[in-house]
Amino acid sequence: MSQEPGRHAPPRARLLVVDDDADMLRLLAMRLGSAGYQVTSVGSAEAALAQLDIERATRRCRSSC
Repeated sequence: MSQEPGRHAPPRARLLVVDDDADMLRLLAMRLGSAGYQVTSVGSAEAALAQLDIERATRRCRSSC
């Protein structure tokens, strides 16, 4: 589907991905980014809280441990 001239694309949903496994973090960021999401990834809960002070995510998903 192409856009009409003069119309802007809707903003992409922003995701904050948090995982302490660096390989999983890279994989999730890559897959979600290729699906069209704007991804910020961090490796700890502390870094996630700091990032939320900077930028508010529009979607949240968490895994159970």
